[in-house]
Amino acid sequence: MHHRLLVAFCLCGFACGSPPAWEVVTMDQTAWMLSVGADEHRILVAGGTPAPAGMNGTGVLTVVRGANPPSSQRILSPRPGLLWWVHPLSCAVAWVAGENGTVLRYDESGATPDLRALSTPTSAVLYGIWAFSDDDVWAVGGDAGRVGVVLHGGRAGFSIDATPPATATLFKIYGADPDHLFIVGMGGTLLRREGGTWHLDPALTPLNETLLTVHGRGKDDVWAVGISGRVLHFDGQGWRLRNDMGLAGLNGVFVSPTDVLVSGQRGLLATSQDGGPFQMQASPSPLDLHGLFVFGEERFAAGGNLSQFGADPPQGVLLHQGPSLP
Repeated sequence: MHHRLLVAFCLCGFACGSPPAWEVVTMDQTAWMLSVGADEHRILVAGGTPAPAGMNGTGVLTVVRGANPPSSQRILSPRPGLLWWVHPLSCAVAWVAGENGTVLRYDESGATPDLRALSTPTSAVLYGIWAFSDDDVWAVGGDAGRVGVVLHGGRAGFSIDATPPATATLFKIYGADPDHLFIVGMGGTLLRREGGTWHLDPALTPLNETLLTVHGRGKDDVWAVGISGRVLHFDGQGWRLRNDMGLAGLNGVFVSPTDVLVSGQRGLLATSQDGGPFQMQASPSPLDLHGLFVFGEERFAAGGNLSQFGADPPQGVLLHQGPSLP
């Protein structure tokens, strides 16, 4: 059963016969909201205020609770730099990755929430993170013009995994299980780990393609999206480039038990069921939508004015779609 926290944002559930409208949960007038994770107790949003090249931004983890209206608590990162991704591990713990080699562990099991930095051997931007347990955590990233970085570790700290083939910057990682990992990145990079060995799968997109996010519902059903609007699918035998149209500027993908949800620039939201064509959904925000998360029937999208960086002050938004209480 879902906690009352998450079911009170929307006016109509999926049982009504048509998807409920997406709604704005909260906005941040000073920071981007880049990634979202949720459970029955709270919503976690990673982001922060970006900074010009060569300078440190400010990382923020926003914790959203309650409803009508929801309350938001902003927790500053203990390390300098923007926070790019959050991965909930349990109802009390989540892992977060960001700039300057930052890996954080968020823990609500004590008297007060604890956001703590772990030791890492890199200063590269870590754009993605995936945790199977507190002692089996993967993070990926890199800096422009340098080889991509893969870290593995947990509460005792992290080390660089030097076994993957050398690639450009890596952006996101999805773990179907501890023996099946998928990573995407610049240059159309498709890294896959199976049987303890990393494989560099053939690129299906131009070498200037940026694959930003990867997610799936198991080792034989994995999806990846690129900033140009390309959508790729892995069926257990290999990757296939789909012929989807009208999806330019994709940033995020999340595969639920029933469909595939993608997000992108200027509020783009679209879903595909049973491998069919993507259907656009109405968005209540014109801001770029970067990260997605599905928890039961609750759907979340986080983003901001990323494509206006340097022109307008940073702004973030968190959206929700899902059932509600009467």
